[in-house]
Amino acid sequence: MVEVSATDRAGNQTGFQRDEKRIVVDNIAPTAVVEYNAPVQEIDNIAYYDGDIDATITVNEANFYPEDVTVSVTRDGTPYAVTPVWNDNNTDVHTGTFTLTGDGDYFVEITGSDKSGNVMQQYMSEQMTIDTQIEEAVITVNGVEADGKAFKEEVVLAVSFEDTNFEDYEILLTRTNFGNKNMTTNAFGGSGSFDTFSNTPENDGIYTVTVTLSDRAGHTVEKTATFTVNRYGSVYDYSDYLVGLIGDGGAYVQRVEEDLLITEYNADRLVSQSLDIEISRDGRPLEDCDYRVTPEINDVAVTGNKGWYQYQYTIAKENFSQDGVYKISVSSRDQTGNTPENTNYEDKAILFRVDSTAPEINSITGLENAIVNATSLEIKYSVYDTMGLASVAVYVDGKEKEDITDFTGDEQNYSGSLMLAENPQAQKVRLVVRDLAGNMTDTDAMDFISAFAFSHSVTISTNVIVRWYADKVLFWGSIGGTAAVAGTGTGGAVAFGRRRRRSSRA
Repeated sequence: MVEVSATDRAGNQTGFQRDEKRIVVDNIAPTAVVEYNAPVQEIDNIAYYDGDIDATITVNEANFYPEDVTVSVTRDGTPYAVTPVWNDNNTDVHTGTFTLTGDGDYFVEITGSDKSGNVMQQYMSEQMTIDTQIEEAVITVNGVEADGKAFKEEVVLAVSFEDTNFEDYEILLTRTNFGNKNMTTNAFGGSGSFDTFSNTPENDGIYTVTVTLSDRAGHTVEKTATFTVNRYGSVYDYSDYLVGLIGDGGAYVQRVEEDLLITEYNADRLVSQSLDIEISRDGRPLEDCDYRVTPEINDVAVTGNKGWYQYQYTIAKENFSQDGVYKISVSSRDQTGNTPENTNYEDKAILFRVDSTAPEINSITGLENAIVNATSLEIKYSVYDTMGLASVAVYVDGKEKEDITDFTGDEQNYSGSLMLAENPQAQKVRLVVRDLAGNMTDTDAMDFISAFAFSHSVTISTNVIVRWYADKVLFWGSIGGTAAVAGTGTGGAVAFGRRRRRSSRA
């Protein structure tokens, strides 16, 4: 503030004169710091957001006026209007906030100066991108939408996708064919056409294509299409339980726990009365097989919800109540004239074994007697199982001496032997036989009944005392007999002594 007064040579003085103006001396330029909320990620100096961008400008300037700061924003190269809201934190610090909304690529420029003409350093942001959307991929076969379609001839799969800020993708092709559930057959990188379906029976199946896309703003989207390739008739889908039964050449089970489900898919309607489901046990067809068909196979059957004809066969578990080797064949005829059969594919045939009977121990020799006069004893045994042996274990006094699991020569029969040495103590022998279905025969089991002479333990010794002691009946009988003889002898001696004394007196 400036005040003026004057004094003449006579000493007369005017009063102080002033106006309301202020003179500001400012030679310090304002400074600004710009901050934004955190992006999803930054790649190549581009910040990617999944929503609004909140900006805060902090200006350090003692003589601050909002109109002295200019904020210019462009979105996709065109001006984007913003009006910062300013607040004074104190005399020197002032903050302005604004928000960027809507998908696009943003640049922010801030310029300014104070009333004294000091120029603030220009601020220019890196690119900031708001991306709140991601589009699904397009999956086609032969140029048409693939999902729910059935194809017979040429099959060309194509995948395409577009996204402004695309980052990554994964394309996975899986096939369900006969007993194979979700078997991965191929994986592609990138988009394009893929003619991977050569005209062979093995390529018939139910295919699922899953395309997963992700962008730089953190979005992920998945698109799935399911279609069939059906050049040779039907394709079959088995329930998980049935897949387990036929794995590794056919399972061995003690019983069938669930009904067996087979779903037949065909691009055409099956001909009425053409379905034939045959179940055989040990090579002989079963009569009156119990199964249900849904829906009924007739000339008015409609397509399933995926665009092809779909029939489910429920084969009752009661069909497999008896032990045996079971095979199931399914055949039909469609209106195109195909005559599909699941047995056309030998490695996919339905075969499994039901075995509820424990393995048999045909004989055990060497354990007929509990006491043997010998320096050693050979124990021989033979075992049998109708379906196949899994293991034979022999224990002596609780310790495993043999564990046989290789029955390559004959899966049903096995004969073995074990030598026991002379021992003053009784040796306990135990056999445990298991078959491929998990049934077990254990000589120590409470319900084990032998059809031949069998002693669980044996004493092997050439020592008569050891054998005498081992024979408990003889041993305790001998002890009792000796005691009786000793008692009689004592009594006799007493009586005899008395008679002699009476005679001497006479």
